[in-house]
Amino acid sequence: MAILINKENNVILKIDLIKNSYADIDNKRCDNENWIPFTLCFECDEEKIIYDAERKCTFNIGEIKNLINMINDLEKYCENKISYNKQCFCPVENYFEICFYDTFEKNEINVEFWVNYGEYTLGRKYGYDKGVRFVVDLQCLVSFANDLKIRFNEIISDSENKSDT
Repeated sequence: MAILINKENNVILKIDLIKNSYADIDNKRCDNENWIPFTLCFECDEEKIIYDAERKCTFNIGEIKNLINMINDLEKYCENKISYNKQCFCPVENYFEICFYDTFEKNEINVEFWVNYGEYTLGRKYGYDKGVRFVVDLQCLVSFANDLKIRFNEIISDSENKSDT
């Protein structure tokens, strides 16, 4: 499970890629046509937003790769003290959006996390996004990406092994 925690330890984002019956991976298809389910939990103060396995949320493989690569690029920018523009990730299913941008402080990154409230409430509330802005340590963000990559590789490897049999 990938976990991102802000510097004050009062905002937590957890994303877990899961292998269940909603995984749809075929090596003959392009990345954007292969789907990996995920769970998400976002906690800020007393509020908790949860996409559990029953919600059947998925990322396509291209999206996962793009998020990991985006964070890896941010790490390089920070290490080389290169200023960068705001970088955002939003899955095609529009569950949420996460953006990263420069704090101009050493090894710190601003994060914005927005939830599509219509999607989250299954249409009971709609017409707006709900979100927060917080600061994370670069190493925490890198660990988040590494944990996503490890789990992603496990699922892909398992999928490749099953298709070989």
